[in-house]
Amino acid sequence: MPGQEYTIPAIDMARSVKFYQTLGFIQTVATPDYAGFSCLSGETRFSLFHQKNNTFGKVRIRFETDDLEELVANLVAVGMQFVQLPTASPVFWQKAALYDPAGNLVSFYRTMPDIQGRPLPLTTKTFFHPD
Repeated sequence: MPGQEYTIPAIDMARSVKFYQTLGFIQTVATPDYAGFSCLSGETRFSLFHQKNNTFGKVRIRFETDDLEELVANLVAVGMQFVQLPTASPVFWQKAALYDPAGNLVSFYRTMPDIQGRPLPLTTKTFFHPD
């Protein structure tokens, strides 16, 4: 759904803001305890909120991209450490994952065609999964 916004806990705001900027997200709001970002497509927004400790637990957030391999290669080149490099899944998608400074799992994925070569339809491009 376009226009959704997700909020992610951040323990160290400065490190987290820099992390998401390095991933290529556009910062739209900046306060000491809150940072807003938009995705490059403009369809989805997300924000960070400051916590002294992560009392809400870790979250998982996924972002769809058409150029997964290139994105990961560019991020590795600037020092990002992935816990999973692009890997195909048996459910017609490929993903890569890394942790943000607060320990939240950030994944990038792309859908793969089905066995007849058709791309699989998606109803949303960003998923938010609390652990």
